[in-house]
Amino acid sequence: MNVVALDRARSRDDWERTSALAPWLNDPLVREVMVNAGREVWIEREGGLEHVGTLARGEAERIIERILLPIGRRVDHASPVVDARLHDGSRVCIVIPPVAVDGPCLSIRRFHVRDLPLTAFGDDSVVSVLREVVRERCNVVVAGAASSGKTTLL
Repeated sequence: MNVVALDRARSRDDWERTSALAPWLNDPLVREVMVNAGREVWIEREGGLEHVGTLARGEAERIIERILLPIGRRVDHASPVVDARLHDGSRVCIVIPPVAVDGPCLSIRRFHVRDLPLTAFGDDSVVSVLREVVRERCNVVVAGAASSGKTTLL
């Protein structure tokens, strides 16, 4: 492992252990952790949104730096929006000023591996169509609201 990779791994482990968001990132029932307006922390747990606290001033910026270092991405005035995938498969979206006018915003959407039968997504006719489009290698648009199962279906 080279020095840059070691630094990135160390930084990732450090932010996961010491981040102000750690209590929610380590809770298996939490699907998403969000910071809005630079300070307000919200989580999605078991299908509902909860306001769980407020970060100290400047903490969101520190968390953002610690998230981006291990994945080799950056966010700045010239590129104020970053969408990326973390080492564990979670997705992160970061938006900073000037796009996020009230302060940095971030969302960490955790990836959960679940084995669901295709019948969980519809009746036999839906399953038949899904199997056919996969077999024929068709292009398909999967759309739906947040937490509706788009990624799980794929």
